[in-house]
Amino acid sequence: MRSRLAAGTARTGLLLAAAVVALSGQLPAAAAGPPVPAAARFVAAAQLQAAASRASTACPRPDRPGQMTCMALLPGNDRGTTPASSPPAGAYGPSVLQADYDLAAAAAITPATPPTVAIVDAYNDPHAASDLAVYRSQYGLGGCTTASGCLRIVNQAGGSALPAADSTGSWELEESLDLDTISAVCPHCHILLIEARSDSVTDLAVAERYAVRHADVVGDSWGSGSEFTGESSFDKDFYRPGVAIAAASGDFGYGTQYPAASPYVTSVGGTELTGTGPQAAWPGTGSGCSSLEPAPSWQVGYQGLPDGCLNRTENDVSADADPDPGQGGVAIYDTVRDSEFGGAPDWATVGGTSLSAQIIAGSYALADIAAGGHGLVPHTMPASYPYLHASDFNDSISGSNGSCEADRRYLCHAVTGYDGPTGLGSPAGPDGLAGPTGPTVTVLDPGARVYRGGTPVRLAVTALATTGKPAFAATGLPAGLRISRSGLLTGRLHRAVRGHAYRVTLTASAGGATGSATFSLLVVPKLTDRHPAEGAMRLDGGGRCLATGLSLAHPLLAAVGSCAVSRWSYVTDGNPAGAGLLRHDGGCLASAGAAAVLSSCTGSAAQRWAYQAGDQLRNVKTGRCLASAGDGSPAALRRCTGGPAQSWQLPAGPVLSALAGQCLAVAGPRVTLAGCRPAASQHWLVSRSGRLQSDGKCLVVAGRSMLDGAAIKLAACSAAAAQRWLPGPHGELINENSGRCLTAGQAGRLTQQDCYSLQGQIWAVT
Repeated sequence: MRSRLAAGTARTGLLLAAAVVALSGQLPAAAAGPPVPAAARFVAAAQLQAAASRASTACPRPDRPGQMTCMALLPGNDRGTTPASSPPAGAYGPSVLQADYDLAAAAAITPATPPTVAIVDAYNDPHAASDLAVYRSQYGLGGCTTASGCLRIVNQAGGSALPAADSTGSWELEESLDLDTISAVCPHCHILLIEARSDSVTDLAVAERYAVRHADVVGDSWGSGSEFTGESSFDKDFYRPGVAIAAASGDFGYGTQYPAASPYVTSVGGTELTGTGPQAAWPGTGSGCSSLEPAPSWQVGYQGLPDGCLNRTENDVSADADPDPGQGGVAIYDTVRDSEFGGAPDWATVGGTSLSAQIIAGSYALADIAAGGHGLVPHTMPASYPYLHASDFNDSISGSNGSCEADRRYLCHAVTGYDGPTGLGSPAGPDGLAGPTGPTVTVLDPGARVYRGGTPVRLAVTALATTGKPAFAATGLPAGLRISRSGLLTGRLHRAVRGHAYRVTLTASAGGATGSATFSLLVVPKLTDRHPAEGAMRLDGGGRCLATGLSLAHPLLAAVGSCAVSRWSYVTDGNPAGAGLLRHDGGCLASAGAAAVLSSCTGSAAQRWAYQAGDQLRNVKTGRCLASAGDGSPAALRRCTGGPAQSWQLPAGPVLSALAGQCLAVAGPRVTLAGCRPAASQHWLVSRSGRLQSDGKCLVVAGRSMLDGAAIKLAACSAAAAQRWLPGPHGELINENSGRCLTAGQAGRLTQQDCYSLQGQIWAVT
């Protein structure tokens, strides 16, 4: 195997044998990452399990979408009052980790060209190299220095100007854990430490982009604490065929987070070491059914069962995460003082799914070494390897990380076979993490798709083939669609197929091998508001409104103090998750450069406004949001920031369902689905926080339940997350507490269910 640090090698500059390379993410190393959308919101509340409460998180819990936290845990709040000259009693070292996962033989091999493992973290650890030297010397692992080329430390773009240190010392502890764990598992690996300038996913994604171009394996010991809307825009940075990426599933117990939820990474759960028997699920590990990400085509779990998760399921595999000495905690050496825990910088015992992720990252590298440099195969997804070799993992059959539905307890309990907390299990040697030895074809699942009947479709499907060029076929397509041999799905959906859901199977063949992926394609009717409500359009829900009393002859608009004569209606364009027209007195609000004006209604992109989280109105033509410049000043279009000057409360109006002719309605003490009509019982106000309010009460998940099937009701309005509903990518309404979608079922019954883009889960808020 060749190092990624050498130019011109087979793995540098992979050419995908793909029908369409839609996800290559080939951006310059120094390019900025995509910004976190201003409308981004957490889709579920992260849960800190009592069983894990004896441990302390090294890094602060994320308080905004897109902020990442490290997954290192300390077993207590005190690192000691005097420096320790040796590892803590009971803390595990390299020999224990190698023995527990049957990796010692592979770890003893000295490869001619060592694999490179990249570690991506935030901020600079000024003592990284010297601390690593002490750790490796303590355990007789040999040197790995910057002078020898074994260790490289760069910034997020690969440069030598390193970012500032984390003033709290938290991320420095994480970097020591990562460096020491990779050294313990794979002592002959080269290490590339990439330090992002902040803990934002925007910067960490840039670092990830550099990592996958210059390493064979990447370890990501950080995550978002909960999934957030807009996260999928970063998936391309984790897509690199032939490169293994191990991501920590989280230390907050049952629930999912990013990037572990990305379909392109190996999501790593945590276990407790219980002696010579099978490892048990660690109570703090993350797991569950993703709210936003599709299941990768290779993930084999419970997707075939009626109540199984059809989306991406965390996790794929697992390894030690318990921070307690004697139960899994490992010794690391870190000399950066931590302002939260105090004490003296020295040897410490740590754990968390940070540890799990790096054990798996090191194991991927050992699998490559054991296979003579052929364990990581170009044009394949290493996240799929464990599913090719399920028998090479030790199954965990005990332990739990929280509460989940009784009919799918595998999502939060370790059970025989695949389960959420531990995936397929923990490595029983390196072979389970090695790639295929023969021809393979992998079709990437494009995820659920929602279209309006009669609209044109153009969807590029990606396949990877180790030999030859893949040729595509498809079954289950609705009338009007076809797929080319190169993987381009095109056509125009017949209006007659609206209101139907299709399970489409894509198959690609090359070199005697075949791969497939199945996804959901929903065709919905036009979401027409036949009874548009008219009323005040309030700024930030207060006493100022977008001005009326204007005419087409005097088009400039302004936010004014009085709402007495503000008369607007918002009419959707009929598409799921689409945009709408803001009508007033025969005219429509339109963008005109940086200004907002009233003009004759044409339905053009300049007149279409997408209503998004935080009550923002984003103009389709400009991509900018309607903003107030103050009383008496013309309304303007500004970069979307989500601030109060961009928060507009639309008039109360209907919430349309993709179930034709149906609207969200209040029926006495209940809330249900009913035929749309111009009635106050079907008029809903949406607050800046995402509450849906009718007649002074708010839509809420009964009992603040986190579970599928929980009933939806009306209750006194509060700040509870169970009352906040976020717009999903296809028109879903996602509950901010549970991450589940508002779902209309039989007889108009409303519940929360996993978000699968079902017809009863698609809504248009008017």
